[in-house]
Amino acid sequence: MVENQKYELEDALQRAEAEFVGLDYEIELENTEDDLDGGKEVPFNADKIRIEQQMLSLKYIMELIDADLMELNPGYERNRVWKDKKKKSLLIESLMLRIPIPAFYFYENKDTKFQVIDGQQRLATIHEFVNNKFSLTGMEYLSETCNRKYFKDLDIKYQQRIYRTQIAVNILDARSPQTVIFDIFRRINTGGMKLNPQEMRNAVCTPAVREFLKQSTKNKNFLIATRELVKDERMDAQELVLRFYAFSQLYDYEKCELVNEYSSISLMLDEAVEKLKQMDKKEFTGLYHQFDEAMRRCYSAFGDYCFAKITMEDDKIKLVSRDYINKSLFTAFSVIIMEKRYDGIDLLKCRERILQSLAVALMNPEYVSAITVATGDKSKVSCNFYYCGKVLKEGVRND
Repeated sequence: MVENQKYELEDALQRAEAEFVGLDYEIELENTEDDLDGGKEVPFNADKIRIEQQMLSLKYIMELIDADLMELNPGYERNRVWKDKKKKSLLIESLMLRIPIPAFYFYENKDTKFQVIDGQQRLATIHEFVNNKFSLTGMEYLSETCNRKYFKDLDIKYQQRIYRTQIAVNILDARSPQTVIFDIFRRINTGGMKLNPQEMRNAVCTPAVREFLKQSTKNKNFLIATRELVKDERMDAQELVLRFYAFSQLYDYEKCELVNEYSSISLMLDEAVEKLKQMDKKEFTGLYHQFDEAMRRCYSAFGDYCFAKITMEDDKIKLVSRDYINKSLFTAFSVIIMEKRYDGIDLLKCRERILQSLAVALMNPEYVSAITVATGDKSKVSCNFYYCGKVLKEGVRND
């Protein structure tokens, strides 16, 4: 009973989080069949894991931050500093009392710059304090001597204790295989506000890939097609964009079929980031134009119902619930609609038939399940692409 209540609460929270950013809620299940059959995922060689353990002084780490050799906030938009002054002050007090604090995890990229995987908020708080951005308050042991003081006002012995504090650091080397890096990111993702999968991918992106994905979310036709519903504070819009780029590379446009060897979308998106990192500016431009055209076509075909679950009542098209973007519908329709058979087709003229075709298809429980439950599984992805392809073909059959 308690376990069921816990599951229901987690489910409700996940639903609320998805809907808050403008996405249709999709139920992800653990230990599905596709997880067991392996797909393209293979165990990595433990000998290739490169993690170095070091003890570094806080002064040295502060110098790395000031010299832009360490990123506290590698590309994602979210509050990285605690707001509670007492909580921040207690952390500083621990340093002054020489109380050990938990280990940190850094990622050292190919440019020898560090990115903080775990411990961002703590390091950001310490950096703020030594730069006199806030004063201490609510301490438990040093309130009489240090309360309301900034770093510059502290007795020299406390300043030195902070600077000379040795902290345990685990450094993940960029030479580790990409699959290893993502897996370790997930295992050590223990902070107060955990990184979601796209934030983890973004943390190991090159600046060029970050900018490419971010600019794609600002594409005019993307914003029109998604009705500007999808927020990007935690990179939900960027994950949608990445889905298009990843699946369009897997889709065989000659045979009009998806060639998918991955057991889950998550694994595929991880590898897609690595592929993007190898591309040059010309290749980015080509992908961007393809994305722009896909968004234009999708809006022509579906209008204000683009990428949403719909139904038909009294011969009228209606939303199944509130207006949310369904990630699975976005993924399949945006890729399939770039088939050559739709070149030159006036999709706007076909809109009514396409919408009717989708509404009828969504009466099929198999299709609904494919875009609602365990949507990242290989079998569900195949099912989704099959029905989305069928919807488009039936909708334009007379043109």
